[in-house]
Amino acid sequence: MRDRLISLYEQVRPPGDPRATTAGERFSTLLLETRAICAAPGSEVGRKLDRITAIYDAYNDRSQRDDQDRQELLQL
Repeated sequence: MRDRLISLYEQVRPPGDPRATTAGERFSTLLLETRAICAAPGSEVGRKLDRITAIYDAYNDRSQRDDQDRQELLQL
């Protein structure tokens, strides 16, 4: 899971690129499925998955803000 998120971070694609969105959606689905299968409440795996989820959510927020900023710059 950690390695997949690192891979997603390291992809060099401009904000809004559909391939980045698809990769993000696949990662999100993988994270949800992994949590459903592996994470017992309060377990070490559950805590790690919670942290990975928080990092991914922050990554998503930054990507959306970057895309919004890019759109604003293009309109100037």
